[in-house]
Amino acid sequence: MSRLTKVEDGAQRLVPGDACWHIGEFLSHGGYGASETNQQIKNLKIEVPVPAHRRRWKDAAVSYWAEKLGQALKHDFIRDSVTFVPAPCSKPKNHAEYDDRLVRVLRKLEHAVGTLDIREVVIAHADRPSQSKAEVRATVTELLATIRIDPATLVTPLRPVVLIVDDVFTLGTTFRAMKILLETIPGDRQIGGVFLARTIWPTPDFGFQDETL
Repeated sequence: MSRLTKVEDGAQRLVPGDACWHIGEFLSHGGYGASETNQQIKNLKIEVPVPAHRRRWKDAAVSYWAEKLGQALKHDFIRDSVTFVPAPCSKPKNHAEYDDRLVRVLRKLEHAVGTLDIREVVIAHADRPSQSKAEVRATVTELLATIRIDPATLVTPLRPVVLIVDDVFTLGTTFRAMKILLETIPGDRQIGGVFLARTIWPTPDFGFQDETL
């Protein structure tokens, strides 16, 4: 049974009042074999267009994370009070490498628990390097220059609670940028973030051999 763990206040690029939770822990540079979380995150992130021989692994990861979210979230609450806003990938929707993996996870969750309010309110309007692959991660300001609100998704008001859903929390840049945009939409609502995993880093050994350190 999975559960949500709160990201501590002030973590990385979060500011006071930000509220984020995660399910698993993703070991940076850990590879597929580091943990089941590593394996399922890496499979979920298999790049589009997906090679035929890897499609089943990406599909299985979509189902895996939908099940984990279903275990961690209160079904009545998310059906009645929450608007889910998946984080956009690094490519615009008309790009050949556009990946709707988070939308697919949420739709799979919806299939299991009942009708949900899922909207791609924030979309990419410019091609940018993936945050996870960039040598230097974009700042909040730089990311804001590549995303925008899609007004077509606001025909009906957002619900009282908006949950930004992303795959991995590392610095919180995407959440921070998305929250800034979502706060420009008129209305009084709470905005939080739910992440499938949070990045953790290996404990350094400093190159020493002395086991007493």
